[in-house]
Amino acid sequence: MATLTLQTTSDTEDLYLPDGHNLVLLTGLPAVTQDVRSATKMRLTEDLYNANNGVDWLGTVLTAQPDFDMFRKSLSDNILNSPDVVDIQSLVIDNTQDVVNFTASIVTLYGVANI
Repeated sequence: MATLTLQTTSDTEDLYLPDGHNLVLLTGLPAVTQDVRSATKMRLTEDLYNANNGVDWLGTVLTAQPDFDMFRKSLSDNILNSPDVVDIQSLVIDNTQDVVNFTASIVTLYGVANI
């Protein structure tokens, strides 16, 4: 299924009007990259229409005893649930000074993308 989505900003995922007037539809690799990026920022059960969407941030990372193996699984499952994603080449999670960051290299129908 080809991903088709409205363009958003990369930092806040808000709708973006590049010319100040018109919405932009993204397809292909930019659309898949944006879809995965926004999906990984979503908290599990945050999606009112599908409570299974989202990463389990509250149950895996933002707890007294963080479980990064479960976080990796939740993150991986969420990435692979995005349309047009075929595989995850690499997923690196960095937990430095109580700040969690991750980078992922994903294989899509359109090529490889870095998140």
